[in-house]
Order: sequence, then C-alpha cells, then structure tokens
Amino acid sequence: MTKIAQALFVSALSVAALTACGGGGGGSDSVAPAPLPTLSVSIASPGQVVLYTGRNVSLSASATSSANLAATYSWDFGDGTTGTGTAPGHVFAKAGTYTVKVTASDTNGTKAQATATVVIVDAVLTTPVITSSTANSQAGFEVTFTGASSDPSGGTLTYTWDFGDASSATGVSAKHAYQTAGIYKVALTVKNDLGTTATSTLSFQVTPATGAPTLPVITPSTVNSTPGKVVTFAAAAADPSQLALTYAWDFGDGSTGTGASVTHTFASAGVYNVKVVATNTKSLSSSNTSQYTVGLPVSNALVVGCSGTGCSSTGASSYAGSGIGVWQYKNTTSSPALFDFTINGVKAGQVATLVFTNADDKLSLSQPAAGAIPVAPSLAQVYKTLNMMALDAQSSPDDAHSLMRYKNQELLKLQRANPVALSSSVRAVNVPPVKPVAVGDTRTWVDAYDSAKPVSYNLKVSQICKLKSGRNAVFWADPTGGATDADIQALANTFCLNGGAGTGGFDVLTDTMGDAYGTKSYSNTITDANGLMDINVVLPNVPANTGWGGYFWGGNNFLKTAYPSTKNSNEALVFFVNGPGVTRDLNFYKSTLMHEAVHMINFYQRAFVRDTDHDTWLEETTAMMGEDILAKTIFTGGFNKMTSVRIPQYLNTGGGVSYVNWPALSGDNYAFGGAFGAFLNRKYGASLFKNLVTSCNDGTAAGKVTSYSCLNTLILSAGGLGIADEMTKFGASIWSNLPSSGLPAGYGFPQRTVDGSFDAIDVLTISKSVPIKAKAFANMAPTTHYFAQETIAAGKTTFAKSNMVVPVGATLHVVIRD
Repeated sequence: MTKIAQALFVSALSVAALTACGGGGGGSDSVAPAPLPTLSVSIASPGQVVLYTGRNVSLSASATSSANLAATYSWDFGDGTTGTGTAPGHVFAKAGTYTVKVTASDTNGTKAQATATVVIVDAVLTTPVITSSTANSQAGFEVTFTGASSDPSGGTLTYTWDFGDASSATGVSAKHAYQTAGIYKVALTVKNDLGTTATSTLSFQVTPATGAPTLPVITPSTVNSTPGKVVTFAAAAADPSQLALTYAWDFGDGSTGTGASVTHTFASAGVYNVKVVATNTKSLSSSNTSQYTVGLPVSNALVVGCSGTGCSSTGASSYAGSGIGVWQYKNTTSSPALFDFTINGVKAGQVATLVFTNADDKLSLSQPAAGAIPVAPSLAQVYKTLNMMALDAQSSPDDAHSLMRYKNQELLKLQRANPVALSSSVRAVNVPPVKPVAVGDTRTWVDAYDSAKPVSYNLKVSQICKLKSGRNAVFWADPTGGATDADIQALANTFCLNGGAGTGGFDVLTDTMGDAYGTKSYSNTITDANGLMDINVVLPNVPANTGWGGYFWGGNNFLKTAYPSTKNSNEALVFFVNGPGVTRDLNFYKSTLMHEAVHMINFYQRAFVRDTDHDTWLEETTAMMGEDILAKTIFTGGFNKMTSVRIPQYLNTGGGVSYVNWPALSGDNYAFGGAFGAFLNRKYGASLFKNLVTSCNDGTAAGKVTSYSCLNTLILSAGGLGIADEMTKFGASIWSNLPSSGLPAGYGFPQRTVDGSFDAIDVLTISKSVPIKAKAFANMAPTTHYFAQETIAAGKTTFAKSNMVVPVGATLHVVIRD
C-alpha cells in the first residue's frame, strides 16, 4: 500500500497569572490597586495540509495584551532547537511528533505560553511512470523516454536514466539509440533535493535493424549448473544477407568470451545474466540475455511436512502408499539450491505436486525450476461443469472496486491531515435530524462512484428491518426496475433479524466488529446526535454496462461541505448495490452486501475509533473472510462465494499472483485473498477475523506496524507459526488440489464447528471443473506460488526429481495424494 502522510495541529491557549504587588497601610479611604494587565498568546495553524521532514513549517504566534503592550516571542520547537520572532518558520530534520511551545513576554515582564502538537512525516515520492515514444524500436533508431513523478512536499526533482546497455542520461526526457537488438531494462531514478529517491523500470524491446542478424538463441549444455562445473553455451542467429557472424559473450560474472560455442565455469553459486551479441560483417548487431542459475547441490534434504492421522509421509524419503503425503524444504542459504530428491512407496496413478512459495512480503526471488523433466499442471485443459464465462462476469466488478478503495484511502488521508481532532465531544453541524421513514417514502440518492459524472436516482423505501443495535436498515428500490420487491425482501431477511427468526448477517458483524457508527465523530462528519442513523441499502436500476457490483464510499459519512471530494455526499450511512445484478444472481449479491458491510464497519471502527487502516490486500481479505463467516447464516442451500467464485478463480490463475502487491485491484488478487481468508477461517476460527478489526494496530499513522506484521502477530498469538508458514501450507493445499477429508493437520479446508461454523471445501472436486492455466515459472514476486503437477506413471514406485532450482528464501512442498 502507498504510505499516507499525516499531520495534526492542535493549538492551546494559556493566560499568564500575575502576583499582586504589596500596598502601604491606609485607612478606610485607601484606593484599591489598579487591575494588573494580562497577556495571552496562541499559535496559528501553519496552513499546510501535511508537514514534511526537511521542509519549512510556517509557524506563527499572536499575543494579546490587555494594556496594549508590545510582546516578544521565544520558541522551543520540541526537537532541541529554539527560535525567536512572531513567525520564525522551522525545518524539522526527522519525522515524528513534536510539541512546539511559544513564550510571549510583554514590556512589563508579563509572560504567557501556548503549545501545539505537530506531526512531521517523510515525503514519499510517487513511483515514476516511464513512457516511450514508441512501444519498441529497431537497433540504431532513436527513442525518447519520458518520466513522470511528483514530490508531495514540493521538492525539486532530478531524473537519472540507465538504459540497460551501459548508457545513461539525465532529465525528465532523454533520447537514446540502442545499437544492438535485444530486450533492455530501462531504469529511471527520481531524486528530490533532500535525497529521497524512487525508482521504476520498463522492459523495452529493440528488434534488429534492417539487415541486422536475428536475435541470437542461447542454448546451454545443462539447464543449470553447480560451481566449478564446465558449461557450454551455444548461440545461433541468422543473417538476412547470409553474412558471416561473430559472437561476443558476457557471462554476468565479469568474464567474457567469443565464438558461436563457448565454455565457461562459474566459480560461485548465483543467478547470472548471460548475454551474447551477434554481429555481421557490416557491423550490424543484435543481442539476447538469458538468466542462468548456478546452484549449490542439495540431495534428499526433504523433511516430513505433515502430521496427524491424515499424514502418509513415513520418513524423509518414504510414503505409506495411500492418502496424503507432504514433504518440504526451505532454502535458508545465501545461494540457489540445485535440488534432488527421491520418495519411495508411491503408486501408479497417484498425483505428485511441486509447490514453490515465496512467503516474504518484501523480497522478489529468482526463478524456480521443476527439474530436468518439465512438468505441467495435469488439469490445464479441463473444461467441465463450471461456467467460466459466468465466473469471469462475476469477477469483473472486482476490477472496478479499486476506484472506491482508492477514494476511501484518500478520504482518510484528508481527514488525518485535518487540524480538527477526533473527539466524542466534537459533533457535525448542519445535519438534519434523523427522520423516521416508512415503506413507500421516496428520496433522491446520488451514485458518486464516478465523481466526475454523479448520477441521481429517485428511489422508494421497499423494506425496513430492525437491527440489534437499535438502528433501522432501510432498503431503497428503484421504481424503474432492477431488484424486485421479493429480492429486496430476501436481502432484508438476511441482513437483519431473518424476518424475526434470529440474528441476521449485519447483526453478526456488529456483534463481532462493533457498530457501523457511534460516538466518535469529526466536526465535518454526520452524527448520531439527532438520533441513531439508519443503515441504507440503495439498489438503483443502473445501466447494463455499470462496472460496480456494490460499494461503500466513506464520503457519504461526511458533510457535502467537508471537502471538494465529498460534494456529492448523501450524508448518510449507505452502501450501493447493483439492482439488476441482484435479480440476476441473488446469492452472489447477498454475499456482496455483507462484503460492503465489513468495509462500512471497518471505516468507522478502525479509521475513526482506532486510527488504523489495513493495507488494501488485508482490508479486502477481511471483507471476504466476513462473507465466508456469514455464509451459513445467510444461505440455506450451501452457497458460499469463496467456494463458488474465489477458490475457482485462484485455481484458474495457475499461480504467479502476489498476495501483498495490489497496485490495481483485480479478480486474480481478490481470488488469492478470498481463498487464503477461507483457509485462515478454517484454521483459526472467527476470532482471527475479529482480532483483525479490533486488535490489528496497523496502518500509516505513527507507531503503526505493517499489515503483514500484524497478521503475522495474530497468527502467532493463535498458536500458529506465522503468516509465512500459513502461506506455504495454503499453497500446498490449493495447488495439490487436496480433498475435504483425510487431511493432514494444518492443510486443506476442513470443516470447523468451534469458533465459527465453516463447511469443508473440496479443492479436488473444484479443480476438476476449472481450466487451470499452465503458468510459466518466472521470478517470484513477494508472496507468490508456482506449481507443477504430474501423474505417477505405470510401473513406478518412486517419485524422484533432479536439477530442481529452489531460489534463496523459497520453500518447496512436495505433495503426493491418491
């Protein structure tokens, strides 16, 4: 998640108290002494929304003397430095919270003091965006690269380019001509005047110039190697004019060579970029680079990775013959591992799966390899009962969800930078009292999903139901179409007290998370002061091309006058649900309604009450965990979006999806988050979900931890081994397609009836209905899985692999099942 800068400025006023001067004795006609002059001083807000390290903070003070005496000012900035003057201005060298104190003294010696708290944050440059004048180019032709970045603190930026061919340049735009064909990594580093930097890269392809050789193909004698072993590299390119070619090599370790075929010995383990340049007699060239892994040999280093009655691993290299066996290896060395192993006791027809996991949230790892014999997912071409077109249609709203998530984050950024403190005593003004509504009442609601083109809908009350909190839930229908009254009745019955039969979905959430609103509010937000506000579910008859399925926008919690971005606020607790979508797929939208309800409660309970904010991946995972928790409360036919949508979606990706890197929300990201959330629910129960809301002290404010660290701490507190361990076990469970029963401890999605009620999930059955894309192995981004799967051949009693590559820090799971 992008770090959100925050600033808080609270000014306090102090009046000096003077001691009375002594008087002479006197009779009854003595005159009372004249009142002593008083002095007061206050510190004005700096007028800057966010205060940054290294930038001038405009401080100013104003003193008022009852005797109109002149005043002087002395400052203590709280960072060990002092100053004088009415408006001294100050630069804070480090981020932090500082108490600034000013002392005013008048010419009579009277003093007064005032203090203010300032929060100083480090400026984070936006990630540079690189654009090129052409999508690709030919060798010898000039290309213009342009960079764009910004410094929220207003600093001056410099741009430095590395074109990936030992050439560099400076400036916002730079021109460059590549002399040889190839694929180059263009790197742009942006630095401000304080030394803060941000970097991004662009992969740019250069094709051979007319008459130049084709891109040379590099073929090593072995797929990978070990230190000290001789490797032969062959290069082959074609020249359009049949001219003779020469080849120049760079092995990436400081060594070079020439010739169409060369030998080389790497002295140490590592991942090397081997480059060859093919040049004809007209000096026209093209080049290619291939990643080559030199690993440390590791043989039979697997350890048993499972326990319990469902575990069929009887030793580091032996299997019981049936059931589920799990083994694992983590490369904790500083070099890639060239891995061999053998497992005895397998049978023909069993399925063996290799799962590679990078469970770290920060480090990208090199590319894994599945062994000397390539294997692909055995289900890569299966298309059976599941309608994948429908699944894709259900996932499309996930892409649109990113806009509302971004808008909510920006709103929190504005509020945290607002100098008005959060307080139970500060109330919104100009908000009309809550008026009771009745079925049939009408109101205009503004759909502000697209803030540039808000749409107004005139809707009527279709259903009203009572929540345990004492609030009403009001369901607004569109007379022009969309959700029917029967559909809305079904939504109301699941949302509230199930038609009077018991606790409804929203009640379960508020019992667990807390109410959707309460006593904590800002001066620019709506309020319960005039009566408990309703929870409004608005179901407009949106056009068929509307991208969103449902959304909660925190801007509706603010006054229209709060910020320019909230001018379209409905000034109500409300979320929008796609009316026609409800009619098309009622169960899906019942679950979507609960998803948005989690966002609504989180917005208040975390942002307002606790000043915390999950990273996007954890916020969305939490919302989907809530859907999973409520599945058995709101559905009677066994529907669960995690089973019907999220897990199938994630299987369909084939892996290679990062859990924590959500630069733009997508169906793949949601699939990972929902599937992992369902795994955690069945492992730790509903209490983990509750603690994510009430105990997770994560966010961008000072003193907060990362969302990854917070989830890790909660898992450890629940008796687990941490998020990395769960990430690897989750990957093994999903990609080896484990069934719903006979599971080893800690693997799969078993039934849970304590601390929540969760049905078991049969991933094996789901996998037979999903086309699983055969994802080519690539460098492992943070929190990613790659897998390979094959069926044990006839006559085989062992499963063995050689020359597998396990990157530094990666974990390998080997799973065998019937």
